[in-house]
Amino acid sequence: PAVSNPLLLDVGCAYGPFLVESSAFGYSPTGIELISDAVNYIKSELGFPVFSGSFEDIEIDENFDIITMWYVIEHFNDPGLILSKINNLLKIGGIFAFSTPNNRGISGKNNMRIFLSNSPLDHITIWNPKTAAVVLKRFGFKIKRIRITGHHSERIKGFSKIKSKTVHRILNFCSRFFSLGDTFEVYAEKIKEIDV
Repeated sequence: PAVSNPLLLDVGCAYGPFLVESSAFGYSPTGIELISDAVNYIKSELGFPVFSGSFEDIEIDENFDIITMWYVIEHFNDPGLILSKINNLLKIGGIFAFSTPNNRGISGKNNMRIFLSNSPLDHITIWNPKTAAVVLKRFGFKIKRIRITGHHSERIKGFSKIKSKTVHRILNFCSRFFSLGDTFEVYAEKIKEIDV
């Protein structure tokens, strides 16, 4: 956003690396984190404001220019509730950015059963770029960009036997070029308010 010191909320901020980076680029970051040690570290060592608890339960009286969730959205039981809350907390024109595993990446296409069995048990929802675009539209967002990221070559039969770094680089490039990455990032603009 073209505002000075845009307000940024990083949900699931852990020990604050993204808070530090965003601050260095002129943002005014606030975090949300479940782990009390991380919350204490952010307050005492980094000096950023941080909410302690789960995003679903925390009451926030501020509106933000940007809300981020890096590998967090897949952990929520009710994505509709989460997306409604994000819409409510963002200013019109604000950006919601998140990353998550991609069930339409090469691992999922190669073997969905293995992809799901390799997914952590606390991954409650599984996303892909196409469904993310459809769902976000229903919650008042317009996709600005989807970026496909890398794959887990160790999950694909035969890849682990390839020792050449050059071959791995080529495979990673092809994975991104053909949108086969096992993870992806979404950058979406809030274009309208929704009824909560």
